[in-house]
Amino acid sequence: MDVAPHVVGSILLATSYAAVGAEWQTVPETSAVAMYATTQGTTFRGVFAAYSAEIDFDVENPEAGRIVGVVKTASVDTEDSQTNTYIRGYLQVDEYPEARFESTTIQATDEGYRASGELRLAGHQKPVTMDFTFVPGSDAAVPASSAMFTASMTINRFDFDIASDVNIDQAGQDVIVYIELNLER
Repeated sequence: MDVAPHVVGSILLATSYAAVGAEWQTVPETSAVAMYATTQGTTFRGVFAAYSAEIDFDVENPEAGRIVGVVKTASVDTEDSQTNTYIRGYLQVDEYPEARFESTTIQATDEGYRASGELRLAGHQKPVTMDFTFVPGSDAAVPASSAMFTASMTINRFDFDIASDVNIDQAGQDVIVYIELNLER
């Protein structure tokens, strides 16, 4: 599944379904986690083959929600072996095999929701935010038995000392992570 280069969702649809807080499970076959970065002015994409998510979320009470996402850093694939080698080296995948986001707060926004939390990446832990939409499925079940979670997070590579020796003319400062998860109860 290709991850859209922008976050799409309808908060009106999301709020039109009654829901209760629930633990949601990821459907891996129809979900994706990808990163977008630039090198020498050209954007490239890397897809993470191994990831997991723990999502406890209710559109009626977003503040009570919790999101934990983990990617196996060595599972990144840019479809270019040299780029894969560079990224895995910069991420120090042998020493730090996982990147982990854990929310501390979730709040509703005009466009959807914002999760603030901590990201552990390449041996560093820093606060980050993740904007997301959460759209319950249109099945007849009440509460809905499926949902779509679409999110984006911008990471400044210098905050995590990733490729800090590489000039921003050669590699961009920001890496954008896009997440599309089909969820089931």
